[in-house]
Amino acid sequence: MAELYWAWQKYDLSEAAENIGDVYGALAQEMQRQGWSGVQHQEDVHGFKSGIDLFAAVVFLYIGGRSFWQVIAVGGGKRHGGASSAGNQGTAEHHRPPRLPLRRFGAPARPGLAGAPRCA
Repeated sequence: MAELYWAWQKYDLSEAAENIGDVYGALAQEMQRQGWSGVQHQEDVHGFKSGIDLFAAVVFLYIGGRSFWQVIAVGGGKRHGGASSAGNQGTAEHHRPPRLPLRRFGAPARPGLAGAPRCA
């Protein structure tokens, strides 16, 4: 069974960033540094962790001025060990994806996705 975790928050662009493209670029570089594969900057920044069927995507939706909604989605579908979801739904372990840092460009780290709404 696939699971999706998501969270959103208001994000104010730091004075250190010229525009939201600077934030997307820094986010894409950090994801690659942390071992994410297939990292792409299109309308969002997204990538995946191969071998554990985990993906993440971040998008900034413009509100006005230097303000955005930051929306993060993290999910996956396979069980660890490559087991299919068919046949052993009652015994397979569910693993929550790791927390992603919600960080302003040039600002200290903030708490991750603890307590984020979840859709299963």
